[in-house]
Amino acid sequence: MRHYELLTALPPAPEGPQAPAMPMLALVERCLPELGEADQMLVEALLELSDTERADEPVAADRDRMERALRLAQECGHEAMAQWLSFDRALREALAARRAAARGLDWPAPRPDVADHAASVAAVVTEAEGAATPELRERALDTARVRELEALVGGSPFSTEAVVARIVAATVQQAWDFRDDGELPEEDWR
Repeated sequence: MRHYELLTALPPAPEGPQAPAMPMLALVERCLPELGEADQMLVEALLELSDTERADEPVAADRDRMERALRLAQECGHEAMAQWLSFDRALREALAARRAAARGLDWPAPRPDVADHAASVAAVVTEAEGAATPELRERALDTARVRELEALVGGSPFSTEAVVARIVAATVQQAWDFRDDGELPEEDWR
């Protein structure tokens, strides 16, 4: 299905981390009615991945949510979204392994599908580690996420997958909607 009217009515896609042009709730409310039931389930699973209130849950719960989203993407035939989720999972795993190593903790070897992205993810993590501040590190990571998403979906700009990708990009942007104090939370890289 083509979504010319919907996607041309939405604010332009982000080129990188920035405050969202449209509030997340408004974007989701605008897009969901245009999607089929299976695609709506995928969007809900993707939104759960970015839910900051779940940040304190165990790592296993986050991995379960990622697996569910990946399975739904594959079942819906969203090949680009499945590839992006695989990339994002590899990035999350690489960051967790880096943090564990910095703290002297053991971390399991990456799964084969995570290892498939090892080179591209290593470059992203290295770039982020070289940033001077936590904000710049997060910006580098989120820029890589948006860039990867755009590269995977860019060939089908009016597809159902593009609608889902626009919502995913908004979840990345949402983190850049600064709190009242205008600061991003510090991340522990040591």
